[in-house]
Amino acid sequence: MQMTIIDEIGYRNPELLLLFNSIILLDQKKYLAIYLLFFLVDYYLIGFTKNLIKQPRPIGFSDSKYYDGGDYSKSYGMPSGHSGLVFYSTVYLWFVKKSIPLLIFELSMCAITLYQRYIFKKHTIQQLFAGALLGSTVAFFAYHTGKKIFKI
Repeated sequence: MQMTIIDEIGYRNPELLLLFNSIILLDQKKYLAIYLLFFLVDYYLIGFTKNLIKQPRPIGFSDSKYYDGGDYSKSYGMPSGHSGLVFYSTVYLWFVKKSIPLLIFELSMCAITLYQRYIFKKHTIQQLFAGALLGSTVAFFAYHTGKKIFKI
């Protein structure tokens, strides 16, 4: 399976949304600082959870026709890191901005990521859902922690 531009976007979405959200939050530096800090928290929490659960990726993930440039030979699938990071970005930005157009855009980006990770057999539906739930939960805590710390 050859990667299309949509597949490439889905694969790169954690970084794309990190950049996009950072630009959108430039006018709210305290929220930006919390966003960046908890992005790292989410990233490392996902890795910790993967190593704790140790659930393998779906059968066929390492087949060369699904190669997307990543080394998945020594990694686990539960929860999905891509799903966790894009949902973290989406939910956090929603809490801060409450913008329907931004939400629609970011949910579209999430859908592209979910599609890419599933079609390329990097994750099961359950692994994608678990990542989305973990990322959304971290976003909830990040936003409320930021409000308490900065009294915003």
